[in-house]
Amino acid sequence: MGRRRRLQVLLLLAATGAPATRALADERDVCASAAEAAQNRRSEGKLLEARRQLLVCARDVCPGLVKTDCTTWLGEVEASIPTVSVHARDDRGRDLVDVLVVIDGTTMPRAPAGTALRIDPGPHRVRYEASGFSGIEQTVVVAEGERNRLLEVVLTPSAARSEPEPRPVEAPRRAPIVPLAVGGVGVVALAAFAVLEIDAQVEYRAIQDGCGAASTCAPDDVDALRTKFIAAGAGMAAGVVLIGVGAVLLLTRPPAAARAARRRPALEVRF
Repeated sequence: MGRRRRLQVLLLLAATGAPATRALADERDVCASAAEAAQNRRSEGKLLEARRQLLVCARDVCPGLVKTDCTTWLGEVEASIPTVSVHARDDRGRDLVDVLVVIDGTTMPRAPAGTALRIDPGPHRVRYEASGFSGIEQTVVVAEGERNRLLEVVLTPSAARSEPEPRPVEAPRRAPIVPLAVGGVGVVALAAFAVLEIDAQVEYRAIQDGCGAASTCAPDDVDALRTKFIAAGAGMAAGVVLIGVGAVLLLTRPPAAARAARRRPALEVRF
């Protein structure tokens, strides 16, 4: 007996069965209607809806003949429903686990990554979405009875995610003015020492050539030469000391962060 003919018999039995309570009669109507709807959805290729209807008419409360046929059809439909699983990766090949799958405009329930999804046979428009990535769509055709069809997709970061993070703007570094100034004065002092030393040496040779021993030279000339040598020595000593002080100040200069903290205005709390 064909499925259509059996359905007609089932509906007739439900309508002309032994007297029962109103609730039982209503339940039989539900079972018979679910069996008929299941076969209609099955013939249309809507196996998921057919399965839902068969689960209704395969219950123990349904008439025996209805329950038996619905249970048999449920097994056939279960074997015909194809399944797919999604494997999503980013553009670096890393697996993505929190991916939203939308099939033909219907959002699929979230499930652990790699879990098989039931789907009706035929063509489908599948969209994949993940936080921080641009969504992507693809068309897939799934055959009846196809099991564990692997849908692979690569998602690329969205524009907001792919933009490089702005680097913090560093404050311009200030030159160590005090150490450089002290060291500069020291260099000038050394330069003055060099000039005075050279001039004193030239004058010393001139005096030696002119008057010989210092005791025979004019006292004023000797005193002036001695003053130049003393000044040159003082310039050399001052230059060495100042350059050393500048170096110490430069090496013991606090870090930039500490200097910036000192420059910040103190927070005034008023009560």
